[in-house]
Amino acid sequence: MSRLARVLGSSPLHIDPDSAIKRLHKRARDLSRFQCPPTRTVGFVGDSGVGKSSLLNSLLHQKGLARTSNSGAACTCVVTEYHYDMRDDFQVDVELFTQDDLMEQVTHLLQSYRRFHLHAEEMTVADGLEEAKEHAGVARDTFRALFRGRLGNEAFLTTEPEGFVLWTFRRPAIWPFVRKIKVFLDAHILSKGLVLVDLPGLRDLNSARRSITERYLFECDEVFAVCNIGRATTDVGVASVFELARRAGLSKVGIVCTRSDDIQASEAKNDWKGQRAKRIQQLSAEVATARGQIDEIKRLLDEKRKFWDRNYMTNLKTFLVETRNAEVTKKLQASYRDKVRGGIVHVFCISNTEYWSKAMLPKDEAIPSLQLSGIIALRKHCLSIIAESQLRLATKFVTNDIPALLGEAALWVESGAGSANAEQKSAVRRTLDKIERQLRENLTGRGSDLRRVGRATREHFQNQVYDDQRTDRWKRTAVNATREWYGWAHQTYGAFCRNYGNYCTPAVGPHDWNQDIIAKMARDLTPQWKQMLSSVQGRLNTGVENLEDEMDAAMELLSAELEAFPEVNDVIEEVLLARTSQILFRMESLRETFQDDVRALEVDALTGIRTSIVGQAMEESYRRCNMEYGRGSDQRRKGIINGTVQSQDFFVNHMREFRRRWKTLADEFQKDLQDSIKDELGLMSTSSDMIRDENVAMESEENPELRQCLEIEIGRAKEQLERIRDILTSQ
Repeated sequence: MSRLARVLGSSPLHIDPDSAIKRLHKRARDLSRFQCPPTRTVGFVGDSGVGKSSLLNSLLHQKGLARTSNSGAACTCVVTEYHYDMRDDFQVDVELFTQDDLMEQVTHLLQSYRRFHLHAEEMTVADGLEEAKEHAGVARDTFRALFRGRLGNEAFLTTEPEGFVLWTFRRPAIWPFVRKIKVFLDAHILSKGLVLVDLPGLRDLNSARRSITERYLFECDEVFAVCNIGRATTDVGVASVFELARRAGLSKVGIVCTRSDDIQASEAKNDWKGQRAKRIQQLSAEVATARGQIDEIKRLLDEKRKFWDRNYMTNLKTFLVETRNAEVTKKLQASYRDKVRGGIVHVFCISNTEYWSKAMLPKDEAIPSLQLSGIIALRKHCLSIIAESQLRLATKFVTNDIPALLGEAALWVESGAGSANAEQKSAVRRTLDKIERQLRENLTGRGSDLRRVGRATREHFQNQVYDDQRTDRWKRTAVNATREWYGWAHQTYGAFCRNYGNYCTPAVGPHDWNQDIIAKMARDLTPQWKQMLSSVQGRLNTGVENLEDEMDAAMELLSAELEAFPEVNDVIEEVLLARTSQILFRMESLRETFQDDVRALEVDALTGIRTSIVGQAMEESYRRCNMEYGRGSDQRRKGIINGTVQSQDFFVNHMREFRRRWKTLADEFQKDLQDSIKDELGLMSTSSDMIRDENVAMESEENPELRQCLEIEIGRAKEQLERIRDILTSQ
């Protein structure tokens, strides 16, 4: 494309605003700078202190970039995205919470602060005294961070009216909450379009940050739960990620175990039995023997001592690290494979210390430590995630974009070739006009099936899902569940409220109240939902077939009308084929996005995760329960939960929200589909103007030298394109 751009730019026409060459030149330059956009996102989620930031520093090969200290400032832990940018420094973009979001958080924090500091003496362990203290601490840290030293006296948080305190927080001088940070930098792992994301843990006490993480996990192409290798098999943070994966049906979830180098031979020998223990004993004995021998002659062989000491210690360390890595990987995969859709759990054990100990040394010297660190393997895996999408975009570039430009350039050459008389040119124009009218009418006109996809999708939902409501039955099942909980001890009931309905105790076992509430609804609707999705998928398949049929009909019309002008017919057909491929590519991309959105809606409507429809409907009730304490608090909590679930509108509102979100998805898909088709038909019309516009024909006729050079370059580009296609086909 660079050569073609140079040929097009060799003529003064490329700076003429009314020239077709100017547009072709700009398009050629754009294609010559083609880069695949960011298309895959990998998220790393973990509790504070597990080494997540150090891991990202190693993957990015930027020591000290991601913050690794834990200062306790509650508002500094935010979603951080790392994007590629070819620059020597860093660019940071900050996305802020809206004022409403900020005030909602501050309100909840203030309530938590006041509940503990005003009523701690009246609270018991059953009321959640320890949790209240912890939440009050988070609130205090947040307020201190908000004021950055201007909070001289915290007493006003409890003594002044709540409205006054909240009004104080509205003042413009307040440091706002940050929702998300984007960091742009030059890092190899990002250069192919990968985006790495540092996510707060799912057990974060700040509910806003926790909810953001939960929603963000659905947007990631792969998620890794990060934990310390020493506690990997029992880490609660990892378990929470895989529990969410199970409930939401996520498939691409893995584990990264940090500090894989933190292991002692003596401890490993006691923990491991059989041949591994013997091998450790053997290697340890070799180390001891070597040290003893070296001590005897160390004055004479000091350098030799260092070499052998290092050699034997390296062998021991490598064996210990690799053996434990294999053991931990096996246990983690056995524990979590049944919680992930597809059953595949990728586990990587890494050591940031081992990585940076040799990262700056020459390659041959550094490779053993870099490989032992596990960072290289994890980096390769992350890059492999994007390889398929990159190949797809590159194939689209070679199959659609380049042929379309070459076809337009060939039309410009043909329009000035002088091989057709006036009657023939008129026939070409009539044919192109006829094809254009036919495509616009059949693809975007009122009678087009493609214009009715959104409406048909809404009707499928209305008829097969929404109209099948059985709210009375659903309510009875939900009420029966609340009656079971009603009989629980007040300590147990309070613990479930403090954990927003999803908890486990020895007395009652694991329960998910939100899921129990909608259990009957989910069972009733799931078959209809799947049947409806099958109907929608069939409608979309029909739309693709109709689109292909219309483009085939256009090709047939072109061949029939321009049979006497094979040169012109071949060039126009080439452009039509490229545009057809582009329309189909865009439609397939829209379908994939729609399917992802539908999957997310299914999770929201038919599961009980905290950010789902039922989770949000119950959120305020749980918060109110958590504000209760003292005598009679157990009955008040149970009254709050029962009152919410027994509400006449509970399931009605749920279904209305379900329908509203489905309608939004259907309408957005319809709009995007129509916009894509109109865009491509517009580009097709512009291409046709290359041969039916008299001004373009005159421009081509008056520049025979450019026409000749362009014809040669088009031929050369087509030969190269054919070779590239052969390579892509063989992949």
